[in-house]
Amino acid sequence: KKLAIGQRYQSAYGYNPYAYNSIPYDLRRQYDLDPYNRYYYDQGTLYGVDPRTMIVEQVIRAILR
Repeated sequence: KKLAIGQRYQSAYGYNPYAYNSIPYDLRRQYDLDPYNRYYYDQGTLYGVDPRTMIVEQVIRAILR
């Protein structure tokens, strides 16, 4: 399921955050990623999620390896 900004990220979507330092530097800089957020990756989409509220703050179409 694709999520949009403002929706709540639920554990049913998967609960293994992608490590901030594992995201390529160019992507972190280009999209001004917050090192304190959690990032979840699913089928070519990176979701930036506030760890306190679990609300999606960023949706980025990206290929991560």
